[in-house]
Amino acid sequence: MRRAGVALSLTLCLSAATGYCGYKYPNTLHAQLRLKRNLTTFPACVTDIDCESVSVERSVDFKCFQFMCFPWNNPDLQLPYTTCQKNSDCHSSEMECLRHQDRRNVLRGICLDKSDLLKCFSHTDCPDEDQQCVVGWCGQPEYLEAIARLGCDSDSYCEDLLIGDACCYDLRGAVLPEATWLGGEKRCCKEEVYPVIPPAQGLNQRQINRLDKKINDLYAPFGLDQLMCEGVSPELMGELNACQEFITLPAPTTTRPPETKKPSRPPRKPSRQGTPSPPRRPPARTPSPATISGGSRVAFLAPGILAILVFFSSNALPILEQCAPFNLKRL
Repeated sequence: MRRAGVALSLTLCLSAATGYCGYKYPNTLHAQLRLKRNLTTFPACVTDIDCESVSVERSVDFKCFQFMCFPWNNPDLQLPYTTCQKNSDCHSSEMECLRHQDRRNVLRGICLDKSDLLKCFSHTDCPDEDQQCVVGWCGQPEYLEAIARLGCDSDSYCEDLLIGDACCYDLRGAVLPEATWLGGEKRCCKEEVYPVIPPAQGLNQRQINRLDKKINDLYAPFGLDQLMCEGVSPELMGELNACQEFITLPAPTTTRPPETKKPSRPPRKPSRQGTPSPPRRPPARTPSPATISGGSRVAFLAPGILAILVFFSSNALPILEQCAPFNLKRL
């Protein structure tokens, strides 16, 4: 009853100050008076599982309303919010009762301003510049950043919540002592080349040794050591013993200008002096006797006639001698 009176008094004061009645006042003033959620009092969440740690810590049952853990059954921890079961319990036309999805076990909801109940699919869907799309609701960017630190198990989870491109291995805690880092944590990040969130720069030797040991102990047995090594900076990779086998020498560079390709042609056979010889011309075709005129024909036929005369002069006499008796007898 006391809370209802306080809410009614505040509303009447606002109406008198602005000249509006019936719980209506300018949107600008309304936005300024909208309650800003406290991450420490009401931690960020995506599901009720994210509220289990704070429930154990404070011995109160916290449930996830929109994107914040809220102690729905403990009035002492609910301020400045009020609980409800229906819209009329909020005592304002500018507020609505947001009920939990598990109405059988979570019996009361929370009164929220209508501007805090805008649904969205992207950051541009939120009309207020100070808001971002947080788990499907327009809310404070601080809660979106806190949800990104909760952890992930798949790339699609990060993409659906608009908090990254991939579910990456977080090596930022690997430089801490053993008792302060669970190991193997994965969080959403904007993947550039490797799905790895590297540790901060400027590590001392003790932190480098811790990172080196954890890469060997936690990631190498599963074949993930190369991925971890390639996900850190080249300078840090050179200082880690676990990464030495994955360091590759850079490709040689040259300042020689690129060669321009000449038109392709058949290769020439090199000459004995080592310089390319000029292309050979095809042999000149011997003109046929029919095309030779005058003295050229005589010069061509003289050697042939001489050879025939020599042949007959050397062989004709024996033949005549053999034929002479036959001819004499016949005569």
